[in-house]
Amino acid sequence: PSNDSKGGTTGKVVILRPGGVTAEMLSKVAKDVSVDPGLLATGNDESKLKPKSPGMLYTHYAPNAPFILVDGSIDFFRQTVKRAREDGKKVGVLVTGNNLIQADHAEILAAEENDLTSASQKLYGALRAFDSTDVDIIYGPVLPEKGIGVALMNRMLKAAGKQVVVEPSKQKKGNSAAGVT
Repeated sequence: PSNDSKGGTTGKVVILRPGGVTAEMLSKVAKDVSVDPGLLATGNDESKLKPKSPGMLYTHYAPNAPFILVDGSIDFFRQTVKRAREDGKKVGVLVTGNNLIQADHAEILAAEENDLTSASQKLYGALRAFDSTDVDIIYGPVLPEKGIGVALMNRMLKAAGKQVVVEPSKQKKGNSAAGVT
């Protein structure tokens, strides 16, 4: 619960860092659940709204090679990787499900595309695994931000330094899953 100016509580629950206990879960036991506005800040907003929780400003989880999220279809993901390889880069990819992508190194986050719990559990290890390879760049998918996916995408965006490549058709519609371009 949030504290008031007199040291008591306001009865409101403010999520300072997304995690395994989701906003949906908290809303079943608390009437007023919100997310720290600093977690939602992007672009120019970031300098104004700083997260209240420690460690939320930096690129924790970031691998040694640049990590970029890809927001779009599997075909767009494949094209993005192919272009980087054609430019002579050694490419690493994070994948889920049966999404086979030709790359120099791949780490599988989850056997099922929508298994966000497994993906959350494997993210840190997968990103660290790239550090023992010679990849120049790493691409990963933007995943659904529902339930544990909110925490997962928070960590992935931080690891990527909020770098997201958005498929042109999604940019036109203005519905980037990560909200960052």
